[in-house]
Amino acid sequence: MDAYVGRAEAYLARSEFKDALADADSAPQVNSQSPWGWLRRGEALMGLNRWAEARQEFEMVLQLDPNGTAGILAQSHINVIDR
Repeated sequence: MDAYVGRAEAYLARSEFKDALADADSAPQVNSQSPWGWLRRGEALMGLNRWAEARQEFEMVLQLDPNGTAGILAQSHINVIDR
């Protein structure tokens, strides 16, 4: 996990969604094949009530890590959005 992802996670824990999004936006530029940046970006977008955009990020996570921890978390977020 890179520094941007870690800091985005810390911002998310404090409900600082705009700051989390700013760092999560940088993470895929560092490593576009890591699902964690996409996951944190989706979570930040959820916190900002940008549901459709969040869902797109979670779908990217599922493409990169369908059976891993990030994929499982992304699917659970999609389930919440789709309710």
